[in-house]
Amino acid sequence: MKHHTSKYKIPFLVLYLLFFAGFMANGQNVNLKTRVVTSEGKPIANALITNETGKIMAITDTTGHFELSGVADSISLYVSADGFQAAMIKPKVSLGDIVLEQDLSSLTVNVAYRNVYKKNLGTDVTIIDTKNLRDFDNAFGVADALNGRTNGLLWYNNIWGLQNAQVFVDGVPRSLDDVTVDEIEHITVLKGAHAVALYGSIGAKGVILVTTKRGEAYKRRIDVRVNNDFGVPRMYPSYLNSTDYMTLYNEARVNDGLPKLYSDSLITKYRTGNRYQYPDVDYYSSEYLRSMTNRTEATAQFSGGNKNARFFTNINFERANSLLKIGEGKNENDQTFRARGNVDLNLNEFISSTIDVSTIFYSRRSAMTNYWQRAATTLPFKYTPLIPLDLIRTDSVLEIANTSRNIVDGKYLLGGSQEYLNTPFADLYAGGYNNNIQRVLQVTNKLHFDLSALTEGLSFTTNIHADYQNAYNQSINNNYAVFAPVWRNDSLVNLIKYGNDYRPGVENINNSWQRRNLGASAQVNYDKLLNDENSLSLMAVASAIQIQSTGEYQPNKYAHLGLYGSYWYKQKYGIDLTGVWVNSTKLPKSNKIGFSPSVGFTWLLSEEEFIKNIDAIDFLKAYTSLSMLKTDLDINDYFLYENYYASQGYFAWNDNLNNTSNSATVSLRGANPDLSFPTRKEFVLGIEGNILKNVAFNGNFFLIRNEGLITKRLSLYPGFLSDYVPFTNYNANQYTGFDLSITYHKKLSADAKFSIGWNSTYVTSKVIKRDELNAYDYLNRTGKPVDAIFGLESKGFFTSVDDIKNSPFQLFGEVKPGDIKYVDQNGDNIIDQNDEVMIGRWISPFVFGTHFTFTYKKLTLFVLATGSMGGYGVKTSDYYWVDGDDKYSKEVLNRWTEQTKNSATFPRLSSLRNENNFRYSDFWLYKTDRIDLSRAQLTYAFGRNTFRQGYLKDLHLYVSGSNLLTLAKNKDILILNTNSAPQMTYYTVGVKAIF
Repeated sequence: MKHHTSKYKIPFLVLYLLFFAGFMANGQNVNLKTRVVTSEGKPIANALITNETGKIMAITDTTGHFELSGVADSISLYVSADGFQAAMIKPKVSLGDIVLEQDLSSLTVNVAYRNVYKKNLGTDVTIIDTKNLRDFDNAFGVADALNGRTNGLLWYNNIWGLQNAQVFVDGVPRSLDDVTVDEIEHITVLKGAHAVALYGSIGAKGVILVTTKRGEAYKRRIDVRVNNDFGVPRMYPSYLNSTDYMTLYNEARVNDGLPKLYSDSLITKYRTGNRYQYPDVDYYSSEYLRSMTNRTEATAQFSGGNKNARFFTNINFERANSLLKIGEGKNENDQTFRARGNVDLNLNEFISSTIDVSTIFYSRRSAMTNYWQRAATTLPFKYTPLIPLDLIRTDSVLEIANTSRNIVDGKYLLGGSQEYLNTPFADLYAGGYNNNIQRVLQVTNKLHFDLSALTEGLSFTTNIHADYQNAYNQSINNNYAVFAPVWRNDSLVNLIKYGNDYRPGVENINNSWQRRNLGASAQVNYDKLLNDENSLSLMAVASAIQIQSTGEYQPNKYAHLGLYGSYWYKQKYGIDLTGVWVNSTKLPKSNKIGFSPSVGFTWLLSEEEFIKNIDAIDFLKAYTSLSMLKTDLDINDYFLYENYYASQGYFAWNDNLNNTSNSATVSLRGANPDLSFPTRKEFVLGIEGNILKNVAFNGNFFLIRNEGLITKRLSLYPGFLSDYVPFTNYNANQYTGFDLSITYHKKLSADAKFSIGWNSTYVTSKVIKRDELNAYDYLNRTGKPVDAIFGLESKGFFTSVDDIKNSPFQLFGEVKPGDIKYVDQNGDNIIDQNDEVMIGRWISPFVFGTHFTFTYKKLTLFVLATGSMGGYGVKTSDYYWVDGDDKYSKEVLNRWTEQTKNSATFPRLSSLRNENNFRYSDFWLYKTDRIDLSRAQLTYAFGRNTFRQGYLKDLHLYVSGSNLLTLAKNKDILILNTNSAPQMTYYTVGVKAIF
């Protein structure tokens, strides 16, 4: 037995030794002492060394060194640093230097269908890196982030004055509302025609190219951000109370030769009586509105992967309430849920793919009333909003009250009148609600084939996208009764009921709407470095896009074929050639295809010997381009080239005896088989550079002519043939201007640094050709700005009946003393439309933004100010144009009367429709010049060293404000909303954690 046992000892011992040896081989601990360097051998400071779970194991010092003790050699370590590709290593005693290759994405930028080095970018393009923007500037949305941050934009989608720039998200035409700032890697603003030529017709007014984030190999990262915003109204409208309105309305009637409507005793009662019998409703009172709104946003991002598969995921949720605090208004809210997943796959050595999926769920719950519009139009005394039950003294009246199913808070009846069967307050308490639901699904798939095995530098790429968006309303629509109190002296003696309470309990689904965006593109690229100094790039691209929405019989179709070639000689002189054939479904078959050529030249001046030795110049580049783009964006309908007939009116036979009549077919438009593309012709000259080690700048001069714009040349035909006039290519506009961006950054010490930047754009426009035939030159639009405002020139008020008799006759209705007097431009002693002249321009030609960032240790202050100069507006809302029985605002307090004729700034009041005073004229004109403190943010970043032994890599705490201050002569006009919710100042408290 003893012998039997011993014979197994040797095999067991061998197995034990093998297991132990294997365990030791796979579980040996090592000590690491090495450094992280660039491919040139330069040390990389602040590089992160993390384990497989993302925990920070070490951070390199200023010499690139780090040490780790007792690390199992079986694990994987990941080394990452900003601006470099991450690397995976296995711990070894003799590891040697860890070399990180530079991340070329930091040196390149996405432009039309390609990715190019920034230094070789020869077109007028501006790049916005959102990394620092989101860390130190908590902008709400992408449009908000664009304003003031880049040159070339008059506002976020108006590039060089052309307006309606097209947004592309990852190469697909989409909306800025489809993405959040957190999802974006960078934004490229393609301004010039040469920059957008390859996008064909759809991009002819400029392109804002948004590139979303993607996962990086061996860089595992989790970002979590939570914001809480408080919105405070900047200004409410100021309307007169019941007493003042009645007093001034009586004055208006007297001015019109009519008797007073309200007696003095009644006006006194509205001043001193109880508010239920003599109501004076202030719709902007704290009784109905909150002092502030609240908005909460939470975002989580996950990214990582390896060399074969990488991912980026963003999940975002937002919720905001409204200012209303009564009834259904308390439940008003906007909610948005977003999710994005971007996946990159290397299928094999020469085929890679990206699959991007984004979805958005949006809901907006609101009461069944437009509270703000009704607040701006309903007179303050027309009805009692709520009637207290405790005012009822008799059983018979109480019996009427008890028929209501809508007793508010157990205390109040819904007030109303025969005139106001539906009131905004009753709607809020009993009318139900509406929930607008929107859903978006976007899918993009790209395939990239590296064909270098066939020919070095050859590749083929496809891009297919399918976007679906639908919207509909879910609503509960209730009927309700309102009660009008009957008073005797100061007692409520009766109630008159109007309507009935009815709650069907049925949810209605209506206003369904859908939008579909389908498209595909394919391109062949050939990029070849011919030798150390010369390179060649060629590309052919074909694209087709179809966008259709509910109610559109004809979908919008954009198809084009483009060729692109770029050659760099000695890496100093570059030439870019683009030729694009665009197709339009809006033009006749003979002209459906248009050719758009473009050429650009780039000169890297800093590579020239005569500049290389100038220490003050670090980088300098000049470029120019000439382009001619064909586009159908300015053709606003289909089949304009065909005759258009319609059944309209009737004609009679035999003098209409026996009532014999027939429908008539009439012509509304003649045919023009030669109708063709409008054209954007453009010249651009630009310069870009870095000088004095700390200054970066970029500037462009541009000259744009939009020719062949579609119009009917009615001036060539007699009036009786106007229904036969065809559309033709005739009108032309010109835009000239420049944009400039300058940034200065300086490191003051080891702990302090700052940067300051300036962005500005100036655009002047001019009408080159218009089909017009006016009796007087000053009426012509030709030679004036495209956005010119035309109106009458005022010269004060009529002061007396004799003044009216001795002045030109004004054809806009009867005038009286206190009405506006106008200038007779043509001397015919009559004031009519022939006396209108240019009085201003709508769009401010000069806009600018300046931003300042100061960092001291872990604290960063960011400030952004924006401004605009040279634009005008016209006060046209009912807040200013007050006549008839309109609600009176405080503007009327400065009205003209016999006593105030020398100081009045507002015309006389009238209870009739006054066409003379309330029309476009310089009397109502105001300048829109303004400077805004758009945003300010203070951020405290704990830094990587704070959490080096944990899973938390960094933590940012911040407070910020948006829309903080406006400096303007006409500030009260600029910041006032009258028929909608007020403009808001937002204050934000937020935290961002990086894991």
